[in-house]
Amino acid sequence: MKKIRDLYIHIPFCKKRCPYCDFYSTCGNDHIKYIDALLREYLQMKNLLDEKLDTIYFGGGTPSILSIEEMDRIIKTIFYSHDISTSEITIELNPGEIDKDKLVYYKSSGFNRVSVGVQSFRDSELKTLGRIHNGNEAIKIFDKIRSVGFDNFNLDLISGIPGQNIESMKYNLEMVKRISPNHVSAYMLTYYEGTKLTKLLNSGKIKPCDEDLDLELYNFLIHFLEEIGIKRYEISNYAKDGYKSKHNSNVWDNGDYLGLGVSAHSKRLNKKWWSPKDFKSYVNTSDFYDFYEEEISGSVDLFNERMMLSLRTINGVTDKDFLNEIIKSKPEIIGKYLKSNKIIFEDEKFLRLSKDGFNFYDEIVSDFFIC
Repeated sequence: MKKIRDLYIHIPFCKKRCPYCDFYSTCGNDHIKYIDALLREYLQMKNLLDEKLDTIYFGGGTPSILSIEEMDRIIKTIFYSHDISTSEITIELNPGEIDKDKLVYYKSSGFNRVSVGVQSFRDSELKTLGRIHNGNEAIKIFDKIRSVGFDNFNLDLISGIPGQNIESMKYNLEMVKRISPNHVSAYMLTYYEGTKLTKLLNSGKIKPCDEDLDLELYNFLIHFLEEIGIKRYEISNYAKDGYKSKHNSNVWDNGDYLGLGVSAHSKRLNKKWWSPKDFKSYVNTSDFYDFYEEEISGSVDLFNERMMLSLRTINGVTDKDFLNEIIKSKPEIIGKYLKSNKIIFEDEKFLRLSKDGFNFYDEIVSDFFIC
């Protein structure tokens, strides 16, 4: 069976949990116990990985919160065990809490891509989002990144922040233009159940961005980025030519991947498994096969997931066999969205969302699902 060539490593630690964040994280500092468990998990699952890796992605949490010595333990165990000569190796980091020594270390250790959680360059918006950096720190971090030799980096942005308007979005995008990243991940603010921001919304302490303004802001963002050569290739991701995220693209292309760390997910063919969101149990686990939760996807699940992932991308569905399956099972849905110009279906070679269709992604994907 073909081995997995894409690896995700979850580092859950944060100095402060952002009130909008739905990813698993902790403000604890049991770094040593966690790394011990992470390396036990790696050694147990290593047989699933190919000798040559295409991508390694450190996400969080805040991976850069680990000291150089702590990160070195992970790198010396994992990086040295595989051929990473052509791998895309990414680490997420936050402005205001990363020093040049760590950046130098990352560069010398094999990292060749960084992803920076900016979210906004305006201090008022950063305060609303509960971020611990300010706009000036967000600008300066890219000077540090470039100074140590990184030439491939992503910048995260959020639109639809309470109080945001076209002028403040324009300011954020002018800063993006000035920094000139290779890649931008831009998301509409989502109020996830159970987060502090949602509780503030439900209590009336914050007012959400007007729905029409929210869409106007995002469409303005898309147009601006494309004008400066950062083109949409996935519903929330934009890149200059040659700088798409290889790691995330593998996920959207329905590829296999191994996730290590508490709450991390893995996929191989029709099987998925993941670690529960339980830090204490994770660090005390000796047999991860017993610890994981898992599911085997049936034909309906596989169809729906492939539909969901394919329509996220600008290319849409291009596989001929899958396209024929869609044509046979959902002809009336194809007709419905062709009529409203929300999908593009050309010569039965591909099916993808139109520019307007991306604004209705959830509705369209749901219609294509097989129940």
